[in-house]
Amino acid sequence: MLTCLPWAEFISSTCGDQHYFPIEHPEKLNSFRKADFDEIAAGWKKTLSLMREGAAPPEIGLYLNWPLGPLNSALLQIEAVKKEVKFLQNIFKEANFTSLHIGGGSPSYLPDNELDGFLSYLKSSFKIQKGAQVYAEITQPMPSVSQLNILLGFGFNHITLRVDSFDEALSESWGGAREIKRQAADIFDLLARAAGVSAEIDLMIGARGQTESILRQDVRQAFSFHPQCVYLYSQEDAPHTLFPREKKDHLWLEDDALAHSFSSAADALSQEFGYVRCQADWKNLSLYPLQKEQEAGWRRSRASTLGIGFGTLSHAFGSLWYYHGGEFRDRVRDGLVPDFYSMGSSSEEEMRGYVIEVLSRGPKVSREAFRALFKRDILDVGALSGSLLSLNQSKIVSISERFIEWADIDSPTRAVWLKSLYSPTMIKTLFKSAAPLFRDFSENFSRQGSNWREYYLKKNSALKHKYCRIYYKVGENASVS
Repeated sequence: MLTCLPWAEFISSTCGDQHYFPIEHPEKLNSFRKADFDEIAAGWKKTLSLMREGAAPPEIGLYLNWPLGPLNSALLQIEAVKKEVKFLQNIFKEANFTSLHIGGGSPSYLPDNELDGFLSYLKSSFKIQKGAQVYAEITQPMPSVSQLNILLGFGFNHITLRVDSFDEALSESWGGAREIKRQAADIFDLLARAAGVSAEIDLMIGARGQTESILRQDVRQAFSFHPQCVYLYSQEDAPHTLFPREKKDHLWLEDDALAHSFSSAADALSQEFGYVRCQADWKNLSLYPLQKEQEAGWRRSRASTLGIGFGTLSHAFGSLWYYHGGEFRDRVRDGLVPDFYSMGSSSEEEMRGYVIEVLSRGPKVSREAFRALFKRDILDVGALSGSLLSLNQSKIVSISERFIEWADIDSPTRAVWLKSLYSPTMIKTLFKSAAPLFRDFSENFSRQGSNWREYYLKKNSALKHKYCRIYYKVGENASVS
């Protein structure tokens, strides 16, 4: 019989399983191994070779963040990105990127000529597959009509507008823009006339100062613009945006009960405007078909992602993960390309990651889907079979010809048992980045013993605070249910 050990519970209390490797706190990567350009290049060459051989998913996404801050700072960030692109572009000269995602801020920090030049440079450096999703995530401050026209001129066909609140007084109290409703109206008026462009609104709920009345007005306003999708989320479950820490502290979810009690009202409002709440497709690690951006979350098939610049995670399937370190701004200011911090991957790690991610999000993993992706059955993979068979023997999961499926256990228990699927290398890396925390945890665990569950829930307030609802316009996508 398997038993829960403190190390598994500790890892469960410091990171989630939605991404493998777990990257919820990027600053921890500074304790990972520093990598040079040669290692990054070798990793991508290996991955591209695996793709040509059919041993890796054919999708590969390109991800960047908008430059942030005053103009001088934004221009320095662009120069750093260009240096990184110059190093990478020869490696990818034969590659066709299946998506482009630019997020984490707003293009409004750049004058029109700089925005046009930045996008022209990207377009000349990488090949984007015809028909690919070209995605722009935009936060406040909102772009001008001329800036939005520049995006459309470069083929952006999926625009998400992230709004904290449409309430003018509340938005200004958070440091947001004035006339947010008028700005959003101008943007959606332009997008409605643009052919082949889908538009979404990401609307935060339950933050400091919001009331049920304001939430109702906000949600009604979002639906009234008739976007293809409305995504309601609590601050702790932001869909894709990489928020600055100071803003995250400022807008921290204050009233979890309000967010969750508003669910019924949101469902009713969605029906009034002709929207339907969509369901997750756990088999394909997808919330809804049109959202194919290949950032760290909801990446279809764990496909490769080339992230460039600060705040982006790169994943070279079967080779490595890497990220820029916390000294990014200092090196950019000095005209240098920031250091990389990496961790090796392998086909075995990718298999682990697929199973962990699917089982963290849903009740079961399909053996057929696993075979389609990896050309092997789950139980033929030595790195997984022993742990899964032990979990089956202990009645934690059940194994049938079609599925590996959870028994009737709660989410904290699932989180602990999923750690038995982590590789020894991953566990060692996580402990290296959080050794002092483990000492504190061990002392608390030894004192509390069987009360660990309460300890776990207190230390994982995000488990209680996560909230998201996704609504699609009826008729926009027949597969949404």
